[in-house]
Amino acid sequence: MPKAVNAKYDPLSDSIYVFDFDKTLVTLPVDIEHVRGQVLSLMLKHELPGPARPLLGVLEKMKRIGGDSLKAECENIIKKGELDAIGHATPMMGLKELDASLKGRDWAVHTNNNSNPVARCLEQWMAHGPALIVGRNDVGEPKPNPEGLV
Repeated sequence: MPKAVNAKYDPLSDSIYVFDFDKTLVTLPVDIEHVRGQVLSLMLKHELPGPARPLLGVLEKMKRIGGDSLKAECENIIKKGELDAIGHATPMMGLKELDASLKGRDWAVHTNNNSNPVARCLEQWMAHGPALIVGRNDVGEPKPNPEGLV
C-alpha cells in the first residue's frame, strides 16, 4: 500500500518517478455526464448557479459558496463515479512491462483523480505499486498546480 500523502521525500537524496494516472497508466471510464448531473442536482438543491463545468472547478466553487462540507459532498459524488468505474477500467498498453521495470524503485502517481480509486485500480494490475499517490483530495489545489509534487 502506498505511503500517506504527507510522507517526506528528500529530493536531493531520493530519486522518484512520477506518473499521471488516467490515460497514462490506466483508463478509468467515469460516466462523467451522470456524475455531472448529480453534481448539478446538488447545486440546484443548494440554489447555486450552474453549470457543473468544468467538474473539478465546481469543487472550488462549492467550497467558496458553501464551505468545506458542501465541497466534501460534491467530492463524494465525483469519487463514487470513479469507484463505480473501476470494474470497467483497462490498463494502458505497456503497463505490465512498466510494472516490471519499476520493481525495486520508488515511484509515485500525481493525479486529478481521488487517490482511493487510483490505489484500488492499480492494485489490480501492478505487483510493484507506487510508494505514494497524490490525488486531488490530498492537496489544496489540483493539477496543474505543482503542490502535489513538492
